[in-house]
Amino acid sequence: INELVDADAGTITLGSNVEIGYYDQEHHVLHTEKSLFDEISDDYPYLTNTEIRNVLAAFLFTGEDVFKRISDLSGGERGRVSLAKLMLSNANFLILDEPTAGLDPKERVRFRNILSGLSRDKLVLLSTHIVSDVESVANRILLLKDRKLLCDTVPSLCGQLEGKVFEIALSENGAEAFEKAQCILEKRQEGDVTLFRFLADRAPPGAKPAAPKLEDVFMRTYG
Repeated sequence: INELVDADAGTITLGSNVEIGYYDQEHHVLHTEKSLFDEISDDYPYLTNTEIRNVLAAFLFTGEDVFKRISDLSGGERGRVSLAKLMLSNANFLILDEPTAGLDPKERVRFRNILSGLSRDKLVLLSTHIVSDVESVANRILLLKDRKLLCDTVPSLCGQLEGKVFEIALSENGAEAFEKAQCILEKRQEGDVTLFRFLADRAPPGAKPAAPKLEDVFMRTYG
């Protein structure tokens, strides 16, 4: 889409007013020798000091933190600086490559909240293998399999599995045979009991229905 890699086939046509902003997980757009403040002021010299501080504050950098060197930041903090630069750009179509990869849970939540804010006036295309991030921020999902593309909303995709996801608790004696016979979505051990979450057309004896999750859709599609 952003012409960094040649297409295997087909064509992509962008609208006349579409401008792409690309977030790569290696943060190549950042200058590690600079401070956060200088990173913004050098790229956007028309901003006042107050405006720069306000922008960085929106991405959770306040006080003396704005003078930290990029090289001293964590991966999540660098990601937030990259997003701040994308927000300031004229880009209205943001392509984000694995933005939460390697982040701790707290930083991932911060990131997801920022992404939700950016999507108010920009189109955000998020490429990730972390299903919970998709479920938290996306309102439409693209699934690619066997050269076919499926696009739908999260509720609609999960709704396709309504009445087909179940949970059951089994002792060691029955767990092994059950696992071999069923399409298992999730397995968890609790003491002497194994808890299974699985797909089936109808509930076997002892199973109870469970609400479908986006992860169940991924498992059915790619499992």
